[in-house]
Amino acid sequence: MDVSGQRIVVTGGASGLGEGMCRRFHDLGAAGIIVADIDFDGAERVAAQVGGLAVRCDVGKEDQVVSLVAEAKSHLGGIDLFCSNAGYAAGVGLDTPTDLMLDMFNVHVMAHVWAAREVVPDMLEQGGGYLLNTISAAGMISGPTPLPYVTTKHAAFGFVEWCGINLKPKGIGVSTLCPTAVDTPGLLLPPGTTADDRAMPMLSVEECMDALIDGLAAETFIILPQPAVAAMWADRGADYETWITQAGVTFGSG
Repeated sequence: MDVSGQRIVVTGGASGLGEGMCRRFHDLGAAGIIVADIDFDGAERVAAQVGGLAVRCDVGKEDQVVSLVAEAKSHLGGIDLFCSNAGYAAGVGLDTPTDLMLDMFNVHVMAHVWAAREVVPDMLEQGGGYLLNTISAAGMISGPTPLPYVTTKHAAFGFVEWCGINLKPKGIGVSTLCPTAVDTPGLLLPPGTTADDRAMPMLSVEECMDALIDGLAAETFIILPQPAVAAMWADRGADYETWITQAGVTFGSG
């Protein structure tokens, strides 16, 4: 996908990777950008800088995702690329409250489902479109990542894989962005670790955007800003018993 001339929606667009997407898409000539975020002031700030429209949206609530898509279609005249990017880190282990687990499931999994339900029929009717889902490498490999994050991200990866299998043959592009640690306000590190403890270096948002644009251009399903994740994923599948018992696999999430 060439993002120039495209009508684009980015959730979680007020900061971090989402802000990086909005800025890079603008620089590459997107036709229009919807900056959606629960932080409306932040969304307005980014939208003003990229000539876009800010929309307040809590993607953990289905009715707000539905309203977002309706407002985006009305403003842009259609949607070519929907970036389901919003997410957050919270909780640690089995003591994570149920309400928090369920909210993270809605934000990290159901938000992707609700968005796809709303945009895919129109994309099929207009002859094509693209779904970009920010998942994180935590959706592929677990390591010591906190329970609620890794659990919901694994579920999200399963949904996006389903989309790739079932929607790509119908002309809908599907990619998932799976970074490890990116220098953003939402950075998650395993308990008791620092960025210096990591096996892979932390990326800047701009480095992650470089990988994203290359991946979209090639329509790569799994976009890995840190290619070493592919080797880790292969090791996991080749010898799962060793993987599950090894210690010291330290990676965070985007």
